[in-house]
Formats: sequence, C-alpha cells, structure tokens
Amino acid sequence: MGEASTVQALRRELLSTGSASAEIATLTMTPEQWRSAARKIARAERRTVRTFAGTTLHAILTDWPANDTEDQISTQRLRRGMEDRPAHE
Repeated sequence: MGEASTVQALRRELLSTGSASAEIATLTMTPEQWRSAARKIARAERRTVRTFAGTTLHAILTDWPANDTEDQISTQRLRRGMEDRPAHE
C-alpha cells in the first residue's frame, strides 16, 4: 500500500470508527508521517485526536462519539464485542 492509500485508509477508519491503528512494521511511511496525517485529518474535520505508539500506532478522536450516528456506531461495536465474548461458566 502506497503512502496515499495509507492516508486514505487512515482517514476512512478514523472517521468511520473514531479510531485507527497501524502496525509500524507494515507502514509505507514513517510513524511521524502517519501521526501527522492523523492530526491533519482531524483538523480538517474540526476534531481533536490523540496519537500514540508502541509497536502499533494508534489515533483516537477524543470527541467520539460527537453525534447520534457515531453513538449508534459505538453502540453496535460494543454489542458485537459482547456477543463475540465467550460466556462465563
């Protein structure tokens, strides 16, 4: 994946789920370029973002969910996560 497609994927993930992650070893750009792109995307949307890194980079919109649509997405993700969780015995 080239740099432009990496930024497009970052934008799509960040704005559709409120967060994005990328494995540093698989990036076609430097971690600082990825983090800078996340900040630029957030600024363009008038949102705030926090980025942090380990072996994986993370970007999280700090005001997510900011509207009803985002709240519904978060609720659906939470429900799916709970449904996929093994039951306690």
